[in-house]
Amino acid sequence: MKILKWVGIIFIGLIVLGIMFGDDDSKTKQTTPTSSANQEKEQSAAKPAEEKQTTTPAKPTPEKPPEKKLNVTTMAITKDNLKEVLKDVIPSDKFVKVDVSKEKSKCTVDIYFNPGDVWDEKALVKQSAITATDSYEVLFKNPKIDKVWFWTQTKMTDAKGNSSIDNVVNISLTKENAKGINWPEFKDMVLLDYNALFRIVDSYYIHPGVLKNLK
Repeated sequence: MKILKWVGIIFIGLIVLGIMFGDDDSKTKQTTPTSSANQEKEQSAAKPAEEKQTTTPAKPTPEKPPEKKLNVTTMAITKDNLKEVLKDVIPSDKFVKVDVSKEKSKCTVDIYFNPGDVWDEKALVKQSAITATDSYEVLFKNPKIDKVWFWTQTKMTDAKGNSSIDNVVNISLTKENAKGINWPEFKDMVLLDYNALFRIVDSYYIHPGVLKNLK
C-alpha cells in the first residue's frame, strides 16, 4: 500500500510538471509572434524616413552669367583692354605684348608679334602682313586710336653664330590712312598678295637678313 501511495505521489508530480512546462511553451509561442510583429512595425515605420532622405532632390548649381564682351569702339585704351580685343586675331602663343603711348594728345598703339617657326622668310612676311591687317581692322574701330605700329619678332643668327630675338618687320598705319578701307575685300587682297598692305601703309621696315631672301 505504501508503494502504491508513493507511486501515486510521483505520478501526480509528473502531471504537475507537465502542466507547468506546457504553460511555458504556450507562453513562448504566444509572445514570439507578438515581438516579431512589433519588429516588423518598427522596420516599416523606419522605411519611409529612409526613403524620404534618399529621394530628396539635389539643389541645382547656379549657372555663371555669360561674360560681357568688351566693346572696342567705346573701351578705354589700356594694355589689358587692347590685349583682350586682339586675342581673337592673335593667338596667345604668338602674342608678345602691347604698348600705349601718347604724344600731343595723339594715341599710338604698338603691337609685338612672334609667329614662331615659319617655313621661310616669305612665309614670315606674309603672316606678318595678314596678322597686321586683322589687327588694324579691330583697333581702328576705336576713334581714340590715331596710329598703330605692328612689330614682328623672330630669332636671328649672325655670321658668327650668335642668336637673338630681333624686330624684323614693322608696319605703321594711321587712322587717317585707314579711312575708306573695305576691310573684308582688302583682307582677301592681302591673302593673295601681302604686298597689297605694304602699298597703302604709312611706312614699313623689313630686316635686310629677311629682305634678301624674299622671292
